[in-house]
Amino acid sequence: FLKKIKLKDFIFKLNSIGCLNDRNKYKQALKRYYRKHLRNICEDCKRRYTTNPLRLLDCKNEKDQEIKKGAPVLVNYLCKHCEEHFKKVLEYVEELQISYELDSYLVRGFDYYSKTVFEIFFVESPVAIGGGGRYDYLIKFLGGKLTSGVGGAIGIERLMEIVKLHQINLKIKKKPEIFIAYASEKSKPYTLFVYDLLLRHNINVAENFAKNSLTAQLEYADKLGVKYCIIIGHQEMGSRSVILKNMLDKTQETIPLDVLIEELKRRLK
Repeated sequence: FLKKIKLKDFIFKLNSIGCLNDRNKYKQALKRYYRKHLRNICEDCKRRYTTNPLRLLDCKNEKDQEIKKGAPVLVNYLCKHCEEHFKKVLEYVEELQISYELDSYLVRGFDYYSKTVFEIFFVESPVAIGGGGRYDYLIKFLGGKLTSGVGGAIGIERLMEIVKLHQINLKIKKKPEIFIAYASEKSKPYTLFVYDLLLRHNINVAENFAKNSLTAQLEYADKLGVKYCIIIGHQEMGSRSVILKNMLDKTQETIPLDVLIEELKRRLK
């Protein structure tokens, strides 16, 4: 989204807060550490120590910030599954060439978060303009079945201040003419890289990465009425190419990645 509106100087702060079991173990370790510092922390932190130990990490008090530097970090308490999940998330982020920092004390403010959490900053501003994360437990907390989800929020006022500062002219985009789909889980990181490449060259591209089935993705492309669909499988990943499918006559051909942008712009004239 930020790239689509031509904002570049942003950075993601990322962390994994694991599953409930991981966090329970970490909370105990955190309390053991802060027990030695109870006399020195602020009154708010003394309350948090009892009610919600994770919130100790959010304190902005300068003295408490110094104490936090010696606190245990949550990633050292992740189970094997959560550790592997976080490695996969970082792999995707790196494939997209997104600048990020690992923030071992980032926990966010809601109990229903699990695994990945993030906040978004601009280089010139110390204040987050957005944040979010994954939640495996929210639907169950509300009485439903255990259902995974992901969400985030952006502070519109802060964002618009930055847009004005950078003198960015926001335009309403036309409906997409290109759709991008991946054929296998292994080809997903490369697909994300190609998707990001298209965005950086101002090509209006749509996707439905939430769908694992290629058939379901192509059905969605049909509904959008796009002219072309880029399809990427294991073979294309190995040869650094893509399949370009004409959605009108259903013909398709292989296009090398290094000429893809030029070819798409020529066809979309």
